Formats: sequence, C-alpha cells, structure tokens
Amino acid sequence: APGRDNSLVAMVFNVAPAPNKIGGGAAGNTVGFDAANARMKSFKTPEGLAASLFAAEPKVQNPTNLDIDPRGRIWAIECVNYRKYGDPALRPAGDRIVILESTKGDGVADKMTVFASDLNAAMGICVAGTKIYVPESPNLYVYEDANGDLVPDGPRQTLLTGFGGKNHDHGVHSQMFGPDHK
Repeated sequence: APGRDNSLVAMVFNVAPAPNKIGGGAAGNTVGFDAANARMKSFKTPEGLAASLFAAEPKVQNPTNLDIDPRGRIWAIECVNYRKYGDPALRPAGDRIVILESTKGDGVADKMTVFASDLNAAMGICVAGTKIYVPESPNLYVYEDANGDLVPDGPRQTLLTGFGGKNHDHGVHSQMFGPDHK
C-alpha cells in the first residue's frame, strides 16, 4: 500500500509443535509439524500482499539457501547432515540440491528433482546459465548441466578453495551474478 513500508513479518515459536509423520522423505522420517498447514494462517503480510505455501516436507527438508532459475524453478540446498545437529543416518549419501517446480502453474510445487546428493553442509546455491555454483567451506564447487536435463554433466569441480570456517556457519555462503553473468 502507498506510504507503508514493505517489510516481512515472520513468526518464531519457542516450542516445537508435536511431531507428525507425514510420509515420504528419507526413511519415512518424522518432522516437527504438518506441512500441509505449516502455520500459514499465522503468517502475517502487509495489506495487499499474500503468502502461500509452495513446498514443504517431504519435497524439501531443512533448506539453507535457494535460487530461482529463468524458468521459475526453485533450486534448494538441503542441509540435513550439518555438524552435530544433523542426522547422517537420514541421508548417508550426503546433503542434496533439489529442484522444485509447479508444472501446473498454480504456485504449488508438484515436482521435485534431485540434482545432486554429494554435499556436506553447503550453505548456498547460485544458478547461472548452465552452471550451478555451490559454496561449501572451504570450497566453492561448480556443477554443469549444459543440456538442461537436470542431471550434472559430470562430477562437481572445485572452482575456488581456501575459505575459512570449514563446516561452520561463518564460512562462505553464497554468491550472486549480474545479468551479464559476471
């Protein structure tokens, strides 16, 4: 609305909701709330702005970062194996990059594709053309998908290394490219 500031208000709860088995996901894991409701009713938005649920468990679990590609697909980093807080039994192969999309155009993710599952505590993602950049201290990895089939063309490559904060919140998190990809 004119004259109002455009801020986002999120609610934080100090007590976890009762666990609810919602199926799917790795080993039919139990999550802390019913994803269908996801407390959207208590989500506050400024007048004239609405919020709705695009995706939740089991399609995506503990996302640490996301990017949106030119086709409107959400690329998310899942971080379930993070340090002492994670559960390596949940996903022994590693943390994942998942791609969420609304194939019906209704704003609800109805398709999830696993792009890669070879990460451990990645904190960011940047999709730039055919390259997908993922920082995971001490490295910055790059995947390539030249043909757009949502399958990496080969193993990830280390683009840069030497960032501090290995496996820690204060390491390298993300990067951003301009429209010219520089």
